[in-house]
Amino acid sequence: MTLEQNIIDNILECEVKIGHNSVQFTVYYPNDSLCELLDCDEDNLIDALSTFKSNVRDTLGDVVLTTAQDGSGRVGITIPASGVDWVSSNYKPSDFSVAFISMIKSFEATEENIISLFNSFDSDVVIERENEAEFAIYFSNESIDPYVYFIEQNDFGFEYHRYTREAYKRAIHNHN
Repeated sequence: MTLEQNIIDNILECEVKIGHNSVQFTVYYPNDSLCELLDCDEDNLIDALSTFKSNVRDTLGDVVLTTAQDGSGRVGITIPASGVDWVSSNYKPSDFSVAFISMIKSFEATEENIISLFNSFDSDVVIERENEAEFAIYFSNESIDPYVYFIEQNDFGFEYHRYTREAYKRAIHNHN
């Protein structure tokens, strides 16, 4: 997965949730995720980000890089409204993404229904249980959907975090 594809996927995910808005879009990445998505090491990250900005100028527009103000060191990547419009005009969310977000937001969402939804797209699904209220689920076949969905159940229903496979491995390693 590339940084450009990850940003496109994030924009599409947002559009499934709230619809298309012709506004700028910012996503924050820790350095290790940027290195993964840009296929570089931390010593070359600044050069890789500069190359990325040049490479996506004709599609995502004049991308702006900032440092998160929360002291985390994360890098904010802001896509201008024209880039968000370009994504909306040239890409559509996957059927799985639409069905998953619809399911997770519904009052009928249950763990069993979520797993059934995954299985309706492919029977080769991996489930990693963290505890009674948390589990990760993803397709073995990354061409269906390349992300790991970490799902938590709380008093308000279900919430999820979507990770690249490498970011999920780092998160689990740091958690344990």
